[in-house]
Amino acid sequence: MSRQLIICCDGTNNNLTGGARDTNVTQLCDLLAPDANGQLLYYDPGVGNPGELPGASLTDNLSRLYERLHGLAFGKGVYENIAEAYLFLMRHYQPGDQIFLFGFSRGAFTARSIGGLVTQFGLLRPEMEGLVPTLLHVYFSDRERGGKKYIAIRDQIGRLFTTDQTRATPVWFVGVWDTVSSVGAPLLSRTITASPTIVGKRFNHVRQALALDEYRRSFEPRPYYVDPTHNYAATGQSIAQLWFAGAHCDVGGGYARAEARLSQEPLLWMLQEAVDCQLRLRAGLLDATGQVDTQAVLSALASPPLLSPASPQPQPRIHSETYPTALWALAGLQQRNTHLVLDAGKPQDVVPVEHPSVAAFGLSFPADTVWARRRPVKGLLVAMAFAAAFWLLAGGLLQGWIAPARMTLWECLLALGQSFAQAGQIAAANFALARWQLEWALSMAYPLVTLPQPPNRVAAAIWADFGLIAAYACLLARAVTWAFARIVRLQLVSHRPSAFLNGLGLAAALAVGSDLLENLLTLVLVSAFPWPLLAGVEPVLGLAMTAAALAKLVGLLGCGVLVVWGFAAKAR
Repeated sequence: MSRQLIICCDGTNNNLTGGARDTNVTQLCDLLAPDANGQLLYYDPGVGNPGELPGASLTDNLSRLYERLHGLAFGKGVYENIAEAYLFLMRHYQPGDQIFLFGFSRGAFTARSIGGLVTQFGLLRPEMEGLVPTLLHVYFSDRERGGKKYIAIRDQIGRLFTTDQTRATPVWFVGVWDTVSSVGAPLLSRTITASPTIVGKRFNHVRQALALDEYRRSFEPRPYYVDPTHNYAATGQSIAQLWFAGAHCDVGGGYARAEARLSQEPLLWMLQEAVDCQLRLRAGLLDATGQVDTQAVLSALASPPLLSPASPQPQPRIHSETYPTALWALAGLQQRNTHLVLDAGKPQDVVPVEHPSVAAFGLSFPADTVWARRRPVKGLLVAMAFAAAFWLLAGGLLQGWIAPARMTLWECLLALGQSFAQAGQIAAANFALARWQLEWALSMAYPLVTLPQPPNRVAAAIWADFGLIAAYACLLARAVTWAFARIVRLQLVSHRPSAFLNGLGLAAALAVGSDLLENLLTLVLVSAFPWPLLAGVEPVLGLAMTAAALAKLVGLLGCGVLVVWGFAAKAR
């Protein structure tokens, strides 16, 4: 019986929850019995998770909070996770062992990267731990440039720092749920660049479960390319990739037990596929024919020691993280393309396969989704109140009715309250500034020549406008996420995405981002001049300001089209 080295990589912000909100990765760990089955298990909590060592002081705690937020936003820690798991294999692998890699979301990115390292370089000798950072650098940086240099370095590493037994180490099984194609914030992320095929690589068996109903652009999936003409069995390989109903965590798990019915299907499918590829589960989870016993598995997961056995039965319901957190719209919305895989930036057509549970559930929109419930109005009212307050504040600052330099805070607040009575003049002042920002290029005069108010008032109003942007961004995101969900409804693998709709999915990001840029350029213009050193670039900054204003209008127009379309879709 071969020994099995099992690496389980959890998703972003995921860790142990005592069974309350475990992902499929954690639940898989719960179904193993390493001591009895000749297995070594390695569990990697997701990047940005709260399960870090406690801080020794307030400063230490703040530093750890920053590190966690950095991990959530930018994926900090993912390379450390890859390195640590690779080190686990270096220390424990013996010839003949079977390597199993499991992962969800960014953890799937991690698992696939570990597999890529192993198949590219083999496993370094245990005393070569100090070389692992170099290995990651070569894999993620030099490989992107490609060419003979990368191949020469790869071969040199294998020749000098591996053994004959570990140089060609195979990866027996890779099982991932909804791999994200990149890690980190938009424009600053790291994207998987490895070829999505397993042909010619030392992967024996690969499985992936993908989500049909995930619309966040920053969670774009990374499918494998399954070549229908290739005979995988002839080289001892197999690959299967299925699409499941639901959003990202409906496939990878992580919702409360009563909301986790959908994620059971991808878990059970992955378990059966892994068992068929020799994964050993703990006793009592297989039936007499060696197949996964669905009821035994669900019973084992339904009553962990710390929870009541009388937990409510899960009901199938499709979730969407854009429902509780509409600000995801500012990172872009899009329909997933089930028919396309990118290979080195080039699109490859694929034939998507839908899991039978999609048809079996027979879910409908909005009844079987979170969108069947009305969103709480508290956030809406708060955003509207702040938008109105900052709009009045900006106009009052432009008019000079509110002057923080010569008024107390209480006097400023009183003036702000009284500005309701001058709403018409407030609107005129705000409109004049917006028109100046937009139409400056038409006059071709130096920006400050046509400035509608003194520079100090404009600068103060722009600072207030940042608050208005934050408030209206919340309102805009709430509207476009609702509309996008109404238009897209529920997906099937037969559906193809609309390029026009996916373009509109960027409208909120364009509007808010352009508005922020417009404000920054305006601040530079009114704050830096008439400094002689910068006077020569004043027209350039003015043109850039006008371009940003135009882009903002295009974004707002796109949001308007999306919302109108959403209302029309609701009436269908």
